[in-house]
Amino acid sequence: MNEFNSHQKTEQTQILAQEDEFKLQQINAEIKDFMETLPSPIVLQQYNSILPNTSERIIAMAEREQEHKHKMREKLIDAQISEFKQERYERRLGQIFGFSLGVISIIAGSIIAIWESTLAGSFIGSTGVIALVFLFLFSSKKSQKNSYILELKNTDIVE
Repeated sequence: MNEFNSHQKTEQTQILAQEDEFKLQQINAEIKDFMETLPSPIVLQQYNSILPNTSERIIAMAEREQEHKHKMREKLIDAQISEFKQERYERRLGQIFGFSLGVISIIAGSIIAIWESTLAGSFIGSTGVIALVFLFLFSSKKSQKNSYILELKNTDIVE
């Protein structure tokens, strides 16, 4: 008898679970209808029957929302372009300063090597050249990474 009661409870639980799932599907379908930009024509007609000109107001609201989304997307693209230009300017400035520093260290190393100590001059000059090489390598790796990130951002915007 105990087995019969447990079997009956299991069937009741399954039936309740199926009913709950059906109700959830109905709720999800109703929510989906209102998640769209515009309600279905039937719903618009029902709104109009309750309050005249409601469908025109809803359509105007959807148009304003779409216009707002377009403006925000344009602002995002403009901000990304501005950021890209700023990064390019900073990279160029870094290259100019790095090149200047390298040239100055080579010249200073040469002058010191000629007038004072050959060892100290070669150390100062080679340090400048090594710094230029590392600057160039680091800059190219960073620009490759930034171009990859920018490419990912652009694909997100398009979709």
